Amino acid sequence: MLETVIIIGNNVVISGGVSFVTHADCNRSEYLEKVFPRTCEKIRVEDGAWIAFKATILNGTTIGENSVVAAHSLLKDDVEKCSIYAGIPARKIKIIERL
Repeated sequence: MLETVIIIGNNVVISGGVSFVTHADCNRSEYLEKVFPRTCEKIRVEDGAWIAFKATILNGTTIGENSVVAAHSLLKDDVEKCSIYAGIPARKIKIIERL
């Protein structure tokens, strides 16, 4: 059995209603199981990241340090550090300037 893990760094903010989806499995349908095989992957949230209300984080993604995933976003790809991602699917909308 494959171990699934959510790795959360230091000083991370996870707001209410956030969903972490570490696996996807549609084994009830023989056809869909062949089209969409079972996946099971880690999620990594690096130091200083903020995941806003009701965002959904899909398996196999990494949220870079000091980045933001906006409210109600669907994250299916990695987030670069010091960036803001928003939307469905989430896309980079801004680079966060260093202070």
